[in-house]
Amino acid sequence: MDSANVLLITVDSLRADHTSCLAYEENIDPRLAELGERGAIFRQAISNGPNTTASFPSILTGAHSATYGPYGICGTDSPFLSRSLRDVGYTTFGYHSNPHLGTEQRYPTGFDQYNDVVEGGESAAAVASFKDKIDKRLPTNSLLYRLLRRAWHYFTMSTDNSSYARAGTISDRAIDWLEQGRNDDPFFGWLHYMDVHYPFDPPEEIYADLPHNQISKMRRITLNAKMQERPDEMTDADIRDLLKLYDAEIRYTDSQIGRVLDTLEEQGLLDDTIVIVTADHGEAFGEHGSFGHHPYPYEELVRVPLIVSGPGVESTTVDQQVSLLDLAPTVLDLVDVETPTQMEGASFAPALAGGTIDDRVAMTISDNATLYGCRTNDWKYITRRDGQESSLYDLQADPDEEIDVQDNHPEVASRFFEIISEYTERVDTDNEATIDHSPEVKQRLEDLGYVEE
Repeated sequence: MDSANVLLITVDSLRADHTSCLAYEENIDPRLAELGERGAIFRQAISNGPNTTASFPSILTGAHSATYGPYGICGTDSPFLSRSLRDVGYTTFGYHSNPHLGTEQRYPTGFDQYNDVVEGGESAAAVASFKDKIDKRLPTNSLLYRLLRRAWHYFTMSTDNSSYARAGTISDRAIDWLEQGRNDDPFFGWLHYMDVHYPFDPPEEIYADLPHNQISKMRRITLNAKMQERPDEMTDADIRDLLKLYDAEIRYTDSQIGRVLDTLEEQGLLDDTIVIVTADHGEAFGEHGSFGHHPYPYEELVRVPLIVSGPGVESTTVDQQVSLLDLAPTVLDLVDVETPTQMEGASFAPALAGGTIDDRVAMTISDNATLYGCRTNDWKYITRRDGQESSLYDLQADPDEEIDVQDNHPEVASRFFEIISEYTERVDTDNEATIDHSPEVKQRLEDLGYVEE
């Protein structure tokens, strides 16, 4: 299998429990379900962080987010999957539109072609100025503030001023490359889709494929604004409608992933391509009193879908836990390329062939490398680096993580804290990231609802 192509597809903010291959009731992702039927579905795939900055170093380097550089920034010595594959003759390309995945964080390393694809944005400076004046000059609890903020949301969601590229644009770029830019070398491609991320504003045409009616533009604007600015006022009806928008974005993204898979088949490449679909993290919709993706590694944020299909992969369901830290070593194992010793994950390739793998502990890092978690199929432990604010959850008895049981199981909590302590003693976790983003990037990050991660 040493000449197999590799296509890694990541969907920002896609929860595991909103995919049909993991028993979601709504049929919103038929193409992912079809891919899962042909390959391996992982029921317990865990992101190594609850947000983009924490998660992507693990996905693309097989190393934790604070190991080789400041938290959220890959180091020059990071063992990039793209570089390992390019060094043995792979042609590499990547298309995304998340400003957290740029040159400043070293993500283009190892890619022959790497593009941050952003639509519109010419009026971003004017929008930023308008919004800055609102935030600085008006009390946040005033009626005028709310009206002007709603006007800002209406403008950004009603014009070609998106902070990310639609899934159709990402797929167009990939299809163009597959049809025109490809040579005879095997390829490694990475596509990152942002539509499932806030703000939730699915294209109108997708509603023809959904069981519910389209939600009005004004309602969409109100929900997105309320989720970000007044989450404590969200009602059950608001959350239901917000989830409808979220599911519609999943359906749209699924259809665009399907276009890429169809192109692979038309080009005679699908049978020779390892296709991997996962997410960098999930999304909270009121669980634990939060919306979006906060620093705490609860299940709604760190349990993600993982589907692997292609040569050497059996149709199987894997119940053993793996983490996205294991993804890069697995890819290298599948294509018979030596795994760099700097990678901290372990290959789960045997599970793709119907075998078993050792039990593993998934560690998560977030909040500028001050908040840590450890997870197994049975337990979830969360603590600050200094040992404060710790909690332990029995995932079998309490899957919603509502009851702290560390006083009843101190030996379990102690074992997990030792794992975290060993890591923080080995790595310079005090090395904080400093990136001087441009005004445009700062505006894109704010439009996407990012806070300090």
